[in-house]
Amino acid sequence: MTTHPSLADLGLGHLEEVLADIGDRVRAERKAIGLSEAALADLTGLDRATVRRVQDGVGSLRTFLRVCTGLRVDMDYLLSDRWRMPESGLSLTSSQARVLAAVEAGEPIAVVAARLGMSPQAVGSHLTRIYQRLGVTHLPVAERRSAAVRVAARHGLLTTKKRTS
Repeated sequence: MTTHPSLADLGLGHLEEVLADIGDRVRAERKAIGLSEAALADLTGLDRATVRRVQDGVGSLRTFLRVCTGLRVDMDYLLSDRWRMPESGLSLTSSQARVLAAVEAGEPIAVVAARLGMSPQAVGSHLTRIYQRLGVTHLPVAERRSAAVRVAARHGLLTTKKRTS
């Protein structure tokens, strides 16, 4: 029985990790420009399953190159140490930004609702959508507000008034 050398035997023990990282980078780039897997498949002439496999770190160099071309990302850059997670294109509606700015101080929803002339339910609904848009729904409820404010401020979505006194 013929045995084949393992990846570790070939000095490629971390290859699976590298391929998974490449797949994560492809997924991040796709999401940053707002493409679905189906849209990327259409752009590249690949099927969705193939796009999904590339994002899982599986596929040929030729397939990876097609995906990079579809994403309009230079493959050399995507594979380099210079690559950085792309900005996510986060956004809030003007109403959501107003609600988030109003709750920034940590006041109860009922107080904020009265100040904004909204019902507490409307403020709560806005906050739910804000948390989803800013990607903080995975955090404990008690931490979501402050995390949403930090994310929004970091992406320039929240303008806070400077104190003059």
